[in-house]
Amino acid sequence: MPSQSEAAASDSLCIYGDSHVASVKLAWDQGLIDAQGRKVGFWGAAGPSFRGLRWKQGRIVADAGAQADLDLVRGDGPETLGAKDFGAYLFYGARLRLSEFLLELSAASYLSQAALEAATWEFMMSTRTYRFARNFAKAGAPVWFVPTSLPTQGVFPPKEEAAKVGIDLAPQEVERAFAMLRKLAAKDRVTMVIQPPETLTDEFLTRREFAVENADAARDVVHKSPEFAALMVAQVLDQMKNAKAA
Repeated sequence: MPSQSEAAASDSLCIYGDSHVASVKLAWDQGLIDAQGRKVGFWGAAGPSFRGLRWKQGRIVADAGAQADLDLVRGDGPETLGAKDFGAYLFYGARLRLSEFLLELSAASYLSQAALEAATWEFMMSTRTYRFARNFAKAGAPVWFVPTSLPTQGVFPPKEEAAKVGIDLAPQEVERAFAMLRKLAAKDRVTMVIQPPETLTDEFLTRREFAVENADAARDVVHKSPEFAALMVAQVLDQMKNAKAA
């Protein structure tokens, strides 16, 4: 974990998130992530404590009840988080749930472009952490956002899977929705990085090979493996490298 002075360097990266950051930290500890020379720090909290991270006077701060969980994640990183503390930011998971977005669209009939834009904007702005990311980008920080991945295939029996997490959208409608997410985020100077097609089944579930350990026993369709986290973070780091070279 970089010190506070190191964190402010232009080549530093803060990975911010909820319980999904655990898979990133595991990937980091297992040597699955090539940081490409960047100093990497973590910030956030798991479970209910994540709701205790709030915006106050231009910084993200923790409620008293969230402080202990934050400390486990941040190590010796900054106690509160501002847009100038790191050179770049990756918001990972962080309650921007693709499954909820697509399920809402599944429940609607075909949406015009204007209606899709309105629905997408409402989805994004209803998520507190997206508003944090937007604020950081407004302050001039380079910001990337990896939304919470789609549910994992094969954890639930087929009928239960279809009932609970089935996405009733044609492939072109899913891509249209993802394109709108990227477009609106780009207007806020936030780069949205959505899981690539090779991680998905034809039913828009995350492929079984990326399941978190003990997914079946825990009935956990939400969390993913360190390998999945490494794949997503690598995409972001490559984009950062290309942006710097441009």
